[in-house]
Amino acid sequence: MAYKLYKDNVWRDNTIDHIVIDSIRIEYMDGSEELLDGDAINKAHEQYKAVLSEEQSKKDADWRAYRIKFAIIFAIFCFIGLVILFIFT
Repeated sequence: MAYKLYKDNVWRDNTIDHIVIDSIRIEYMDGSEELLDGDAINKAHEQYKAVLSEEQSKKDADWRAYRIKFAIIFAIFCFIGLVILFIFT
């Protein structure tokens, strides 16, 4: 997440296309540390992508439910409008 926040200001110029991370040192708030390298980085990255994918799927499902509710309410109001128009014409 921090990279997403600062990705536009990390490099001094535009010549850098990508980076390769060899290891990651994580320092937790309780002072303990964890070192990830090689396959551990790839595994953590896959888990992170899975969490993001799950969150996005939930957002998509919520948005679909919202659109369906909106469509139903809109259809009801259109039907009521047509009935009123038919009665008064």
